[in-house]
Amino acid sequence: MGYTTYENTAEPHVAIHVDDCGHLRKHGGVGKAVTYHEFATLDEARRHAKSTGLPIRECSFCMKEKQE
Repeated sequence: MGYTTYENTAEPHVAIHVDDCGHLRKHGGVGKAVTYHEFATLDEARRHAKSTGLPIRECSFCMKEKQE
């Protein structure tokens, strides 16, 4: 299982999702202000999210069991 970060600078936040989450690209998820990054582990995804300086969200659907 991998993880993907969705970074949005227009609506400032970075969200962490499990790779196959249906909510990851539910509204199209493309544009100048949107970038995606894939990671092998949740720790890597969390470190990257923190490094962006954006507010961090973990998907309430796919990450429910992983939230601490």
